[in-house]
Amino acid sequence: NNGSWELIKVTTLPLTIGSNGWSTFSAPVNVALPDGVKAFYVKSGNRIENNALTLDDVEGNIPANQGVIIKGTKGETINISILEDAAGIANLEGNQLVANVDGNKITGTGGDGIYAFATYQSKTGFMKLMTTVTLGGHKCYLKLTNPAGSASFLSLLVDGDDDLTGVEGVDTEVESDGIVYDLFGRKISQPQKGSLYIRNGRKFIAK
Repeated sequence: NNGSWELIKVTTLPLTIGSNGWSTFSAPVNVALPDGVKAFYVKSGNRIENNALTLDDVEGNIPANQGVIIKGTKGETINISILEDAAGIANLEGNQLVANVDGNKITGTGGDGIYAFATYQSKTGFMKLMTTVTLGGHKCYLKLTNPAGSASFLSLLVDGDDDLTGVEGVDTEVESDGIVYDLFGRKISQPQKGSLYIRNGRKFIAK
């Protein structure tokens, strides 16, 4: 009644996981994820194969002003805990995900390696930005350090896991003859060492 205000300390930040099970995130403070939720980042070096972008685990809590990709339950709202100190903070040196805490406008010209998080033809990943868009606060975008020749859309590949997000439409019935396909269903006669392919309905890395 006397015009005074009560300030209540914020201890968590809410984040709603997208309908594809993924979301990008950034914050001006160090944070910790709840159990059952994982975070990934993109190391420098542009590990892009077959239009798939390799993600690496965030090993520890998420540092302030760093962009990450969150994987959780589709459509679920999680509470991300704000940390008072830097204990257990992950080292994300060379991270190519750029934090956008304030919800600023980002611009891409197609040749500068700027990508926005998107879903394209049932695949989740990053779409090459050709115009100016306003990115939501506490989100992030991708800026490749070596963008030359990068695809218009990069799907997500988790490092050490053979489960590529959103791979659909591959006819496993025609793969029983041992023919090798890339991740978009194209026949490959000479697999390249270290690249990901499909044979007999299963994904494998050529050696």
